[in-house]
Amino acid sequence: MIKRIYFETHVVETKPDETVLDAFIRSGVSIPFSCRGGSCQTCAVRCLEGNIPAQAQLGLSDYQKEKKYLLTCKCIPTSDMTIAPLSPDDVITDAYVVSINANQLTIELGRSRTLAIGDTFKCINGSQAEPEAKVIAKEGDWILTLELYNTENDAIWLQGLTPEALIQIRGPYPQQTPVWMTDEAPDPEPNLAIWHQLEDGKKVRETLIDFYDRVYADERLAPFFANVTKSRLIEKQYSFLMYLFTRQHVHFGLRPRNLHHWMVISDDLMDHRRQILDDTFKTHGLTDEQRHIWHQYEEHFRTDIVKDKAWPIKIGDEFVDLETFDKEVLDCATVCDHCGEAVDVGVEVIYHRRTGKISCPNCSK
Repeated sequence: MIKRIYFETHVVETKPDETVLDAFIRSGVSIPFSCRGGSCQTCAVRCLEGNIPAQAQLGLSDYQKEKKYLLTCKCIPTSDMTIAPLSPDDVITDAYVVSINANQLTIELGRSRTLAIGDTFKCINGSQAEPEAKVIAKEGDWILTLELYNTENDAIWLQGLTPEALIQIRGPYPQQTPVWMTDEAPDPEPNLAIWHQLEDGKKVRETLIDFYDRVYADERLAPFFANVTKSRLIEKQYSFLMYLFTRQHVHFGLRPRNLHHWMVISDDLMDHRRQILDDTFKTHGLTDEQRHIWHQYEEHFRTDIVKDKAWPIKIGDEFVDLETFDKEVLDCATVCDHCGEAVDVGVEVIYHRRTGKISCPNCSK
């Protein structure tokens, strides 16, 4: 039976007994691959929706299975599926220590990887502050020499390593200009037919109201919207979606990159949000095609939202870092946002540039 595979902007129908990779190659959908036998894992993707056949996960680690990885070269789908490329954060490789020299670490990979000088990795050490390292030399696809950035945490971690020790690395993260310094990608194509199917936006608004009720009740997402009026958030999201579907210029707020510039959001958290949104779609009876198109619009902006630290906001042609503090001498009395005590005119305070919260002299010591 024919199955539909949703991947980024593509919808590919597989033939009976055809793998996802073969269907992509037949349909002209570009995806990295190499051995086509399940050994190199180059063609691995994440499953966002659908059943994962057991053979599609043969040879994957428990961590990879938990993250819903699958090998497209081994996946003969048994249901419709929505899949997505892997994030560098999710690509974990076993490696063995060959030698340690000052802040340089030579390792032998547990499997062949096609990597380049300048690629960067994170070394998994059980903490959130994972040591970062850059490839400075390589021998084939198995031996890498990494140079760590030599912070205090890096030095402590290196001191605990011995030759032949098993470690894990995360990545690679190709050397590139930071996302926040690049131009935004062109907006995805409008889809008036789907907008009309969604009752010219009526169903979009109903879905958004329900979705944000769930977001505000979710312990992982709700903190990002503290002090944000739910109705205003819904209207902003509705106007932006209306623009994407119809190209009517009804949205006058910030675009996603600037709007989310301060939010530290992981791929895992984005997936969590996507699942809540999809559950809401199903509650409101959206068809598979309607769900796919709406998800496609959301996924288009993933790279503008996912990050491991806050970005500067772009104002005109300038980048402004709002995650810093300034000092100011008050020209009118106020209260401290931290202790609630009165602060008189003429007192110097510090304030956070994005939130505007003031710290009195006692709280800022």
